[in-house]
Amino acid sequence: METKVRRTQDNLFIMGTSVIVFGLWDLIKFTVYFFVNSDEIKQASGEKYFMLSVIVVWTIFFVSFLLRCFIGFSARAEGKGKRKSILYLICAGMIALVYFSIIVFEVSYFITDQENIITAIVTLIIDITSLVFLVELIVNSIKIRKLRKDVSE
Repeated sequence: METKVRRTQDNLFIMGTSVIVFGLWDLIKFTVYFFVNSDEIKQASGEKYFMLSVIVVWTIFFVSFLLRCFIGFSARAEGKGKRKSILYLICAGMIALVYFSIIVFEVSYFITDQENIITAIVTLIIDITSLVFLVELIVNSIKIRKLRKDVSE
């Protein structure tokens, strides 16, 4: 039983780290996207509101990154047995739902638009991987709570 607890704690620690890394990846991906497609974004938002739209959207992505850091560091702490919080599981569930809806959108976009097929495939694979990590994080957190409860009884 102790081995199962340690293995699940290690998995939770690794999943927490992966959520942080994928959050950082999203932030970098978005920043590069804005630099590469700045002309299209200027045209869509208008020259007058370009900087405002960049600041607002970048702020949203930065807050999303901070939320993923909260989830990741909380999972790592629980994996080390330091603290337990239900709030990070709720946040992870909400982000998992957002990722699921993004993946559904990407699949429908992939089916209808065959222009940037390589980029679409890579983005889809990365988003599916991130969703899997979030689901694994939630599952391992619930599993470790049950195992700890069984060990203490």
